[in-house]
Amino acid sequence: MLESCVASFKNIFSLKGRACRTDYWSFSLVYCGAYGAISLWLSSMDSVISASLILIIACANMIFCFSLVVKRLHDLNKSGYYIIFCLVPLLNLIFFIYIAFSRGNMHPNKYGNPPSYFGKVTALDEVLISLNIVLFVVSLWIY
Repeated sequence: MLESCVASFKNIFSLKGRACRTDYWSFSLVYCGAYGAISLWLSSMDSVISASLILIIACANMIFCFSLVVKRLHDLNKSGYYIIFCLVPLLNLIFFIYIAFSRGNMHPNKYGNPPSYFGKVTALDEVLISLNIVLFVVSLWIY
């Protein structure tokens, strides 16, 4: 997991390369968990500065997630332009399920070679996926 977290953060502003499911889930857990905690802490303060910081963090979150989804599409041997499906209601849910759970291309494709740790799904990866789903459901319940 640590290897995939480092790989996800290493080239976060680049749209080149590939991100396997482990990268996607570990990034989601670490980054979005930190984003949620910071946003929750800042939202407890009543000031214009905290609202501005939440907006800045949300914009950074969008950029990071955009980059990761494009890399995940590359791992599935799809163009990054497929991210446009995120904008279509209901289709975006199907798209998320496809991105999150589909196995990537095990062989080199036009977007690069698979990560060296590709296909090594461990029990920790399964726990990460389960924890992400639980956190998502809890966050929906809270809001």
